[in-house]
Amino acid sequence: MRAPRPALICSLGPVDHLKLEHAGANRLRITGFPDAVKVIAISDLVSSHTTRQLARLAAYRQDLVFAQACANLLRDPPDSAVLRDALWRAAVVHYCKCYGKSRRGQLPFAKFLGRGIPRDAHKFFIDLRNEQFVHDDNDYSHAMLTGAVIAAEGKSYKIEKIICTSLVPNTLVEGNLGNLILLIDSALAWVISEFDKLCDTITAELEAEQYATLLSQPVWSITA
Repeated sequence: MRAPRPALICSLGPVDHLKLEHAGANRLRITGFPDAVKVIAISDLVSSHTTRQLARLAAYRQDLVFAQACANLLRDPPDSAVLRDALWRAAVVHYCKCYGKSRRGQLPFAKFLGRGIPRDAHKFFIDLRNEQFVHDDNDYSHAMLTGAVIAAEGKSYKIEKIICTSLVPNTLVEGNLGNLILLIDSALAWVISEFDKLCDTITAELEAEQYATLLSQPVWSITA
């Protein structure tokens, strides 16, 4: 059995996607730029702080777009309870992923979420992710109800069945879905704006370079 070989698709910017195709051993072809002559790495021309920040914004955008797509599908929810729950969990988890502790840092929600209800709603989803969807750290999951079904008198046995169940709160309600969509939209709008401004800054820096300098830069590459 061969290991699966995924298609290569990466984020180009806040609204587009860059499609990569295999073009022989250790080579990739980027579609959509028929007149381009070279794709260069810019690490020697642009500060590492700037390139890291651009990468962070692109990663946030990727998670938020996926969360947004999942949440919007729930506006007209599928008939399957499993699919509804899967979309809901995916939307919440990928929204919260932007605010978790990781090497890329945390999305600064204080820059675009006002105090009061917006931040309260944000905290609700962070807690929902941490205490219910990813970890069992809530009163509901620990309220395991165990019991025994007693048979009718006169049967040859007294116990019909031992039962055990737990309580699962239904958090996919109209108000919560609406709040999540608003939070995602606010975060995504800020991320796209910051990404565009940073791209404009980098573009201006590179446009100021000599054409020969640009061409002399190493080829843009990906290490798998």
